[in-house]
Amino acid sequence: MFDTKKPISDVDVVIVGGGLAGLTAALYAGRANLRVMLLEHHTVGGHVAFMEHVDNYPGFPHGISGFQLAKAVEDHACRYRLRLVRGEVNALNIDYDGDMFVETDDHIIYGKAMVLAPGSSPRPLACPGAQRWEGQGLYYRTGIEGALFQDQIVAVIGGGDGALTHALMLGKYARQVILIHRGRALQAEAALQDQLTEYPAITTLLETEVTAVLGEEQLEGVQVRHRKTDQPDYLKVDSCVVSIGQTPNTAFLHGIVDLDENGYIWVDQRLQTSRDGIFAAGDARQYSVHTVASAVGDGSVAGINARNYVLTHSESNS
Repeated sequence: MFDTKKPISDVDVVIVGGGLAGLTAALYAGRANLRVMLLEHHTVGGHVAFMEHVDNYPGFPHGISGFQLAKAVEDHACRYRLRLVRGEVNALNIDYDGDMFVETDDHIIYGKAMVLAPGSSPRPLACPGAQRWEGQGLYYRTGIEGALFQDQIVAVIGGGDGALTHALMLGKYARQVILIHRGRALQAEAALQDQLTEYPAITTLLETEVTAVLGEEQLEGVQVRHRKTDQPDYLKVDSCVVSIGQTPNTAFLHGIVDLDENGYIWVDQRLQTSRDGIFAAGDARQYSVHTVASAVGDGSVAGINARNYVLTHSESNS
């Protein structure tokens, strides 16, 4: 069968992923008048675009809507001839001549340098019933529609920054929020934990793990196990929001760039991967701290080094 994918070769820097890391990389590469193409198959802006309130980004002491922040960065990047393409990258390859390219369902796109910013996906809850009720009462992102949980009893599963951010947002709408964490203490930053006292609707269950998500016609509750006593319990809830970590979206990179044992992209101090001219930024790179500010910082470093790679190699070939 003949390959009918349309080749695109008039690109200097290809960026995979349209979250804040990818958009910032596009901005900095574009400022050098390079031809930049960004590929994103979900929402431009990434996770941040779904956050009701971002209160840890420098310069916004009273916070900012995640959607507003993501849109502002997108608009800024688009000032510099950025080509935004909707499409999922299925593979990254190097041809016999050493040229790098990515493949989508419709295109083969060549670039002189690349920035990988594919982000991460929520780690799924591994217990009976979780998959059945996903999207029908069990959610991994509450998005900007917190009002949908009005007057509900909601279980938030997790104890890190993400879980507390969800719990605090839901505390404005839900009748009760039950924060369930398997550890002895919450792992979220102190600034988030301090806010819990402002929401009487939020209660915390420590050393407790969810062992099943239950329901007949709709989600009705969760079965839990108290780790201290090993005793089971049943909690009646209307919805569950799960935030128990992330997994990097790097399956398409196996065998092309080095990944660590958890699938994160290995990078050097310039955020270059094990392949010359291919850089990585954001949540999918090794040792990322998974914050909005670090995504922007990564994007600027990767974007600048990608543009320098293109400009240096263009001069050497002229």
